Amino acid sequence: MTMFTAIFVLVLITMMLLYAAKVGVFEQRISANDLRQKLAFHAAETGLDFSYEYLQNKMREGLLTSTETGDDPANVCDAAGFYAPGCVRWVDACPAELCSSPGIPPDSFIYDDDHLGSTVSYDTCIDATVTAGAGVPPLCRHEDFQGTLAEGTRFRTTAGICSYDGDLAWPPTNCLDLSVDTTPENVRHIVWMAAWGYSDCEDGGPLTDCKGQARMIRILGDRNILAGGGFVPLVSKNNFPPSGTTEVVPNPDAGGEGVPVSIWSNRNMTACAPLNTDEVAQDPLTVEGSFRTCEMHEWYGVDIRPDDAKCSMPTCKCDYPGPEALSYRHGGETHLDMDVLVDNDFPCDLFQYYFGVPESEYDTVKQAAQIIDDCGNTVLNEESRGTYWFSGDLCDIDGGKSSKQVGSIDHPVILISAAKSQTVLGSNTHFYGILYISDVESPDSQPNFKPGGGATVYGAVIIDVIFPSSGFAGTFRVVYNDQVLGNLGKVGTLAGAYWRDFDLPLIDSANSTLSWAR
Repeated sequence: MTMFTAIFVLVLITMMLLYAAKVGVFEQRISANDLRQKLAFHAAETGLDFSYEYLQNKMREGLLTSTETGDDPANVCDAAGFYAPGCVRWVDACPAELCSSPGIPPDSFIYDDDHLGSTVSYDTCIDATVTAGAGVPPLCRHEDFQGTLAEGTRFRTTAGICSYDGDLAWPPTNCLDLSVDTTPENVRHIVWMAAWGYSDCEDGGPLTDCKGQARMIRILGDRNILAGGGFVPLVSKNNFPPSGTTEVVPNPDAGGEGVPVSIWSNRNMTACAPLNTDEVAQDPLTVEGSFRTCEMHEWYGVDIRPDDAKCSMPTCKCDYPGPEALSYRHGGETHLDMDVLVDNDFPCDLFQYYFGVPESEYDTVKQAAQIIDDCGNTVLNEESRGTYWFSGDLCDIDGGKSSKQVGSIDHPVILISAAKSQTVLGSNTHFYGILYISDVESPDSQPNFKPGGGATVYGAVIIDVIFPSSGFAGTFRVVYNDQVLGNLGKVGTLAGAYWRDFDLPLIDSANSTLSWAR
């Protein structure tokens, strides 16, 4: 009996140990699977983040919908935009298993960075011998990307776009092919990115040997960085007009069809002070400096504006006296015509008026811009495009050059200068776009603006600061250009995103039907 009992207890203990070992192995497998899934999820998330930054940079540069061809055919896609003729950046080849997923328009265009359409080989994207920084297409890098991925993890990404007419009903019924279709005036975009993350992969082995996989998709919409609100060449929250000499060519229709507006200024300079009980502005209008405004053909001296908007005559100017003169101050005589609007209802938050977010939330706009700490020639030059945000003490748009160009008609610039002390527009500088002077980052610093002689802005100058009249001095011209300001509509940001990690197809290197994956 004793022997039987001992054997029974031994068998029972053995069974308990075996069961405990089985449970332990099972728990280890669960933990390992959970770890592999988390690593794969992080890898997929890295792929999405990288894809987002890549496409966001293109949106910042105004390249997402550009249709210009550029001068260098070999560089046409990078220099002139995703829809340049001959640049098959987006191809009409989105597979049904992906584009039937919720939220993705079924006729989306898929991203193809090799410009080879359906002939692109997916294996070239997952070749384990190719590493980050070795010439791999930007949406294709996957292994140990800049050291951000854990060892043994990889990712694959792709992206798609659906362009549609924003003036039509939502949701869009079909996606436009902007390389063929006529581009509507209010073209909008749905941009989506998909990523697959892999973990526990063998070094140099195929993805089929990876033991963990995660899938994720992110869907966004584009938004213009400018909120609209009709552009006036010179907008001043400060004294009107500045000291020094200024010439302004108006927006011919800013006040309505055939009603030109050259200058829009704030009658209530002290933080948009309200009117008193007699409905008279508390801060009187102070007219300073020497200024002139005139129509475009008068300033250019010709009836047709030059293609590059630059003066083609020995001298371009607003003559005084002259039959085409609008407003002026000369020799102590001041005449303000209808083109100068000195506004009692000037918006207190000029930043929100132009960018659509309150001044207190300026970081939203800053994050959508290319942040710089130098306005010199190596940063801002003829090749510059898109939105720039300057943070620092002095923004000197000169770079030591006697004559400089920033941006161009086809690729203008929005420069938001939050300089603490001064923004300088160098002598003879040609600036294409919008120069926005702001004290949003340092409201107590009282920065000033100093344009140099012969400096010309083709677009608009917006002075969103209040400083002494001596803080706005110099000789410069602001020439309204509808083509420049129209092209700034291509500059924007991607926003309004949501993401999910379901309803995406599985892919692996042996699945030839998904050769579109980048």
